[in-house]
Amino acid sequence: MGPGTATPANASWLRGWSAKSGPSGNQVCRPGDRPSHVTQRDGESHARQHHGGPGCQRQVPRQRHSSETLLNREIRTALRCPRRSNHWPTASEFRGSQPKSGLSGSQVWRDHLVSAFQRLVLASRRRDTSGEVLIFARLARKSRAAKQVFMKLHLLLRYDRLGASSRMRSLQYIQWFEAAGLSLVVSPLFSDAYVSGLQAGSRSLGEVARAYWSRLGTLMRADDSDLFWIEKELLPWLPASWEMALALNRVPYILDYDDAVYHVYDSHRSKTVRKVLGSKHTLLMQRATLVIAGNEYLASKARRSGARRVEIVPTAIDLNRYLLSPTGVGRGSATLPVIGWIGQRSTAAFFESLAPMLQRLQSSGRCLVRAIGIESEATKFGFEAVPWSEETEVESLKSFDIGIMPLSDGPFERGKCGYKLIQYMACGLPVVASPVGVNAQIVEHGVSGFLADTAADWEAYLGALIDDAQLRRTMGAVGRAKVERSYCVQVTAPRVIELLLQAVQEDARHSK
Repeated sequence: MGPGTATPANASWLRGWSAKSGPSGNQVCRPGDRPSHVTQRDGESHARQHHGGPGCQRQVPRQRHSSETLLNREIRTALRCPRRSNHWPTASEFRGSQPKSGLSGSQVWRDHLVSAFQRLVLASRRRDTSGEVLIFARLARKSRAAKQVFMKLHLLLRYDRLGASSRMRSLQYIQWFEAAGLSLVVSPLFSDAYVSGLQAGSRSLGEVARAYWSRLGTLMRADDSDLFWIEKELLPWLPASWEMALALNRVPYILDYDDAVYHVYDSHRSKTVRKVLGSKHTLLMQRATLVIAGNEYLASKARRSGARRVEIVPTAIDLNRYLLSPTGVGRGSATLPVIGWIGQRSTAAFFESLAPMLQRLQSSGRCLVRAIGIESEATKFGFEAVPWSEETEVESLKSFDIGIMPLSDGPFERGKCGYKLIQYMACGLPVVASPVGVNAQIVEHGVSGFLADTAADWEAYLGALIDDAQLRRTMGAVGRAKVERSYCVQVTAPRVIELLLQAVQEDARHSK
């Protein structure tokens, strides 16, 4: 692999990590997995036979090379290093040993570092020793010329693990980022204690003050980062100029959106808020190296704002968590079908809009209604309430037979990314949803579920699924297959990593 043939900009090799699962989706490819068709042994040399005379045969015991020896072999082959221990060529030494080309010495050096990293990733997949990738990343980062390949990524998130947007859009990618050799720093703004308080209906001003103070300190110490990954904004309710002055004028950044949070400002009832903050996200998008949007509605806002580059990456689930039962999709229960919803206090109003109709269906004895995450709101209507936790979330969803996602048709709702639907479909459930925003793209009407415009539509479609178990299984299987193709981290993670590498390169060119 010669110079210029393996730059981050064409790092399509990462797509080899995407899932190639069968219909069940239970066999999932992860960083470091050994493909089933590869049989190369880990560090073993074939036993050689020596003939000492007629009928005499002697066998030398098989030798096992250490991981360090194998690692050095891969690195030195790709970097064309002499086989001397502890010798890594400097950029000037490497440049002097290469044929003349139009590339600078640093660029040639970077290209060969990428080549070495690619070879090592492929070798680690064959030998099932993905940990060596991290060893090489640490070694390679000693070279300043490798900065644009093995970079320090700072994740500046809105929440910690209790925040669904931070958990699904950023935190679940951490193992993939580390396997790609990225050095990570994770800095959530609001703690899990703050999120728990919101769920309980309280907001702690002390927690907010501590969160902002901590974020300010983080930004003052973040100059050594190569790239910021920012979830929506750094400091909610403060102007863009503050964020620029504190950090964004010094470090290139990526913005990630899975909600139309800009409407909180530009559609606020206060004229002062609209005047001071209405254009905040437009300004942030204009200066960003890359804007990643969860759907087309969010992406169109970034394009109208003049963003340099905009890419759509849908919210995704991890197939390793959503394993189907051996019997196939759906719950397959002999009891009454369960209509289910998952959410939190901030979205409970959408569920409550269907409560009278759902009460009628449950009172008729045709089904049960179950809600995850909104105990008090569910019980007041006589529905079963299930507490939410990350550990029990998937099993609770698997207790459903039908998943629902009602939405009103407003500007903020059009920016939602359909995460509930993706969760239901990953569990092999048929879905009924409002045809708002990305919902109409995720749900294939009459194939993987139904899109319900009116109250009559909702009742008719839910009735059809309640009465027909085979229809539920068929639609559930179609939905699961779509998640495996488009809405799982095994598909989206390699693309996100490639976008990160490209963003650093593009920012370097832009700043020249």
